[in-house]
Amino acid sequence: MAVLLLFAAMLAAQVDAPPPGTFVSKDTCPFECCAYGNWTANRNVALLDRPGGKPIATVRRGETVTALTGEVHSTPVAFPMEHDDPASGIAQGTVVYLLHPTGEGTWRVWYRGKVLSIGEIYHEELAPPQVWWAKIETRSKQIGYARMSTKALSFDHVDRCGEPPRRPGGPAKKQMN
Repeated sequence: MAVLLLFAAMLAAQVDAPPPGTFVSKDTCPFECCAYGNWTANRNVALLDRPGGKPIATVRRGETVTALTGEVHSTPVAFPMEHDDPASGIAQGTVVYLLHPTGEGTWRVWYRGKVLSIGEIYHEELAPPQVWWAKIETRSKQIGYARMSTKALSFDHVDRCGEPPRRPGGPAKKQMN
């Protein structure tokens, strides 16, 4: 019986354990309408061999690249839920860990060892320290990582909210006013 109680206590501790000090959210874009694909540099951008690594190339202003994917490195912040979230079953007052916003009040959060998307958390001021890295492929097929900023984008066509709709396999359609 004592072994069963010890096992249950260990399992509970694992389930409620906080996320690692630095959390890496792979294959993500950190804001609404963020999209990987064909981007054009609007300034010179250093490419690194890995996130936080050594420079391997420079993407020149005006150069078109393919953004393959991205990852956000963040320092999780404890946050008591302000309301019930029926989709996840998380009750008001339950502590989750904010990882990073994904746009329009939606966040990636850590809860009981799982990463979930939770809506209606309108606290951008609580955003944990984060660094966004985009995995870029140049026309010469060199692949590297660019450090990105959501406040001053180094590439055009990252934020698709303000762009005209695109036809599959073709250029953007011009919008009629």
